[in-house]
Amino acid sequence: MTRIWRNIDGKAGVSGQTGAALEGKGERLGDLVLHVGFGRCATTTLQHAVLAKHPQVVLLGRPYKDPDTRVLLHRVMTEESLTYDGNELRSVITSARKALRQPRILVLSDENLVASRFDVGLIAERLRAACYPCRVVLTVREQRSWMRSYFLSGGGNARDEHGEKLGYRKCWRQWMSGYLRSRYSRTNQLAGLRYYSVASCYARAFGRENLTVLPFEKLRENPESWASDAARAFCLSEPEFKSLLTQKHEKKSPGPRMAALRAFHPAALASLPLKKWTNLPRLAWQCLRGDSNRSMSFAPWLPELRKLYAEDNRKLGEAFDLPLGKYGYLLD
Repeated sequence: MTRIWRNIDGKAGVSGQTGAALEGKGERLGDLVLHVGFGRCATTTLQHAVLAKHPQVVLLGRPYKDPDTRVLLHRVMTEESLTYDGNELRSVITSARKALRQPRILVLSDENLVASRFDVGLIAERLRAACYPCRVVLTVREQRSWMRSYFLSGGGNARDEHGEKLGYRKCWRQWMSGYLRSRYSRTNQLAGLRYYSVASCYARAFGRENLTVLPFEKLRENPESWASDAARAFCLSEPEFKSLLTQKHEKKSPGPRMAALRAFHPAALASLPLKKWTNLPRLAWQCLRGDSNRSMSFAPWLPELRKLYAEDNRKLGEAFDLPLGKYGYLLD
């Protein structure tokens, strides 16, 4: 039995068999969930603190236990269409589904599945061929907040319009200017933060009714409500999900040394646990420059950011009934 659905753009498409029909054939819509990103939106917390430890979850994605699955997903993202063969990933997913016993849930999680350096629409179609029917979870974060977090964590592989790595030695103004100028290059994530455009790709592949968007800001505002939404999206037990999420936040309370460092420079260190001593040079540079949320103004680039994100954010809020204005997203 097939049915017609209206995708996120209002265009008609065929979503395949209904959940009831699939259940009658031994396949269940809720037995597989794709968590496709974005990064810096509590993604690592979900992957390592909740999904990897939840008793209902059979985790195929990050943190990867099977290197072969990681290789197959990398091919989904990077391989040319002329040489790509999705049969191996489909076989892995099918075998894992057959081995499931209720109420176990298969979760495939990797934030690179929405990375702007890849063709997100093509990735979504390839995943549909291997995974459909399933649910899709997309985590998002207000773009300016994302940029601040990315910069304070060292800027990753951010590059300017000439392809030169910006690095943590650049001050905020230099870093942001260089990064924004290269926003449409394939290695720049700023253009990829158009969440509605990304959601459209996955809605067309899997159906709007199977896609859930979770704003990072709701986690900060009301962790319990966010955990309830996330547990439903992942088809998991809410009490266990909330317990694991709470434990993660309790463990984040700083020790005496971290508390002293944060007192010295709270804004730059608030979200940067000292996991490795290699972080210290970056932290020292940020402290010496005085980079903080207060000093990191977006005023010089606000017109460009509005042009890049405002319309896309409005469409996202309308499509998923999200109060993005309340969370500070650019809407006009």
